[in-house]
Amino acid sequence: MVTRLLKRLSPWRFIPCRDAKIPCWMFAALVLTCGQASRLLAGGGPENVAVVVNADSFASQAVANAFVTLRQVPAGNLIYLSLGDLPSFEIVDVPTFRERILRPAFETLEARGLAGQIDYLIYSSDIPYAIRVGADVGDRELPKILTETASINGLTYLFPLVLAEQPEYLGLGVNFYARLPIQVISFDQQQWTDDQRELYQQAVQQMREQQHELALAAFNRLVESHPRAAPVWYHRACALARLDRLDQAIEALKRAVEHGWLDARHTQADEDLAPLRERDDFQAIVRRLEERSPVLRPTIGFRSAMGWKPDGQPGPPDAGVRYLLSTMLSVTSGRGLSVREAIDHLERSAAADSTFPDGTIYLMESSDVRSKSRQPMFADTVTLLDRLDVRAEIVSGTLPKKRDDVMGLVAGSANFDWTASDSSILPGAICEHLTSTGGVMVEQGGQTPLSEFLRHGAAGTSGTVTEPYAIPAKFPLPFLHFHYAQGCSLAEAFYQSVAGPYQLLIVGDPLCAPWARRPTVQVPGMAESVSGELRIRPIAVPPPGRLIGRFELFVDGVRRALCAPGDTLTLDTSLLPDGRHEFRLVAVVADPIQTQGRAIWSVDVNNHGRQVRLEPHEPTELPLGRSIRLRAAMDGAASLELQAHGRVVGQVEGADGEFTIDSMDLGLGEIPLVVVARNESDGPITAVSSPILIRVQQPPALVPIDVPEVAKLQPGIAVSTVDGPPRIVKETHFAPWLEKAGVRRNSAVKIEGYFKITEEDLYQFQYRSPQSITLTVNGRELSASDDDRWRFVPVRLQPGWHRMRVLVRGEGARRLDLRFGGPGSYRVGARQFQAMAP
Repeated sequence: MVTRLLKRLSPWRFIPCRDAKIPCWMFAALVLTCGQASRLLAGGGPENVAVVVNADSFASQAVANAFVTLRQVPAGNLIYLSLGDLPSFEIVDVPTFRERILRPAFETLEARGLAGQIDYLIYSSDIPYAIRVGADVGDRELPKILTETASINGLTYLFPLVLAEQPEYLGLGVNFYARLPIQVISFDQQQWTDDQRELYQQAVQQMREQQHELALAAFNRLVESHPRAAPVWYHRACALARLDRLDQAIEALKRAVEHGWLDARHTQADEDLAPLRERDDFQAIVRRLEERSPVLRPTIGFRSAMGWKPDGQPGPPDAGVRYLLSTMLSVTSGRGLSVREAIDHLERSAAADSTFPDGTIYLMESSDVRSKSRQPMFADTVTLLDRLDVRAEIVSGTLPKKRDDVMGLVAGSANFDWTASDSSILPGAICEHLTSTGGVMVEQGGQTPLSEFLRHGAAGTSGTVTEPYAIPAKFPLPFLHFHYAQGCSLAEAFYQSVAGPYQLLIVGDPLCAPWARRPTVQVPGMAESVSGELRIRPIAVPPPGRLIGRFELFVDGVRRALCAPGDTLTLDTSLLPDGRHEFRLVAVVADPIQTQGRAIWSVDVNNHGRQVRLEPHEPTELPLGRSIRLRAAMDGAASLELQAHGRVVGQVEGADGEFTIDSMDLGLGEIPLVVVARNESDGPITAVSSPILIRVQQPPALVPIDVPEVAKLQPGIAVSTVDGPPRIVKETHFAPWLEKAGVRRNSAVKIEGYFKITEEDLYQFQYRSPQSITLTVNGRELSASDDDRWRFVPVRLQPGWHRMRVLVRGEGARRLDLRFGGPGSYRVGARQFQAMAP
């Protein structure tokens, strides 16, 4: 079914829009028809979210821990993957992504009974954000605009095609969930021959070169074979106007409007049509365009279990294409944020829910092609938002100046300086800019990265992970703010607004919903301890003017039952292990978005008289890097298993035992620990303990050192061996940098550098080497390794000078990738370090 639906969307058959005059999204968008959305299970919440964590990265764990705490994501919805042995935690190839990240995530969800309820597969930091897809493309020849680097969330959204190794995921119209403008035009170049596509591009180029007679001849041929192609009629009108055939130009322009030409602002400003501007019939056409009512496919909530059809309608999973909403929560390496900044923007986002902010959506207008490509949709966006009483303003420039109410931003520029704008971003805002490398997060990425919006307060942002060639189908249309303002989540708003999402990196809080109108849920008469059959008659107060559509009951994050309003939820508790369980009652509003509200409480289940006891031996608040001991017991148990967020972190055989857990295995933040017991070692879980909440705090800060001869410091790091003087190295971006510094095979190496900190915070070292490595700061050992895996090493530092020292030992050619940062991380060198002159 998927292959059949997407056959006509083969990526190498999309033709780029090389003429800035024509909105490129028209080229890639499907011909759409209006229809009534069918009822479906939508309106995702924390129970519908799974979070993938790099278990080897303290930053990845810290960001995930903060998100699940803020958003009340069930503990079992976290998926821990050990990714330290990957060659890169930034960019991998598609077979690696498929086998090391995507498939394991799905297998974990299936094993936990969650696969049927997950609508969002979210990634924490330090997971490869960019995927090279050449292995799937093979020897196919792609158009220049379809480059072979994809984003992790784009490929996750298009997971059926990725798992099937079908590169149709590169298509610029592959997203049938997108709520694109409803067109009556037919400009589907999939129906054109190769010669006709070439003729069109040639005619566009001839218009640029002022060869108007030749261009007109080509457009005449094209309208004969494709008489409903509105952009061709528009181009024909431009050519005729340039040739001073004004009456014919007006007739061609009328035909363009008849067949769906939409853009009043562009028509009025087009220099090709300047000879027509003083004519009454031309101004009448412009007024007609200005007065028309903008129409989109209806905004709708998302559910992965549905199959989305080419007409934008949801149906059974085998009747359409399935998708999976996906974002990265944050980026804390390369050009990303510090861990503190990442957690700060997640906290702001969570606090913005249902606040109905009094802010403004700013649509930035300029002569930059990055801005011009989306400007034709600005006026319609303002009109649609005005209907919702949400302010939107079209402003000239790169950024809004001295505005304290930025609730959204659609910009287009290679670089910007938010601090210099003197504007403030409100909590919950979506801010993004169309440019080539905004989503390239490696340290030498070029243009201003998307992380700048998050640093200054945005809830979400996006950017492409490689050169997109300014194709708007790869970027969110401005209408994303219209979907957002109707109460959709941030992730729903993004994916309803991008036709071809394969290269778009979306970073931020996927559940943020500042305009969501949530129901209030009540659970009357619930006992603290239950057994046998449990019956719940749910009650909820819907938002004004709405009704409740259904109720869903979750136990420990797994959906167990659902019912209609007025009915009763029934649960056989004898199917649950004895012990403490988390119950969630979710009410879903009966409207297209299907917003959720919930009540969460804990209940003791006691059908068999089993009880697991879990007690800590130390305080449950401890600094990162310290261990904690706990003791657990249950009479008659064959084995006891300690779990953190659904992951096994300790196991003992027998009815009682002690666990020692390194807080580095838990990460910063709040982590609930539970023990599950089995009466047979490989048997089902028979009982579960009450959770113990562990709070892992930042480690003590290292104090600065005195540098007696600061004047002798020079940019770079000092590299020395036992048989030679130190050399100052300024750049370490290339693999054999130690060899270039004169280091021979098997030589013991000392690397030393001084760096100055201006603000007390949590910083990080990242390194990988096949040799034996010892890393110290100010004489304190932070890490030691010899296994060629990535190490992510946190260190809290007070302001002042500090000294890094790395010892490299062992056999073989010296290889070391060493980075430091906070925010982000950069390879050590003259950018951050100074060395004592020899």
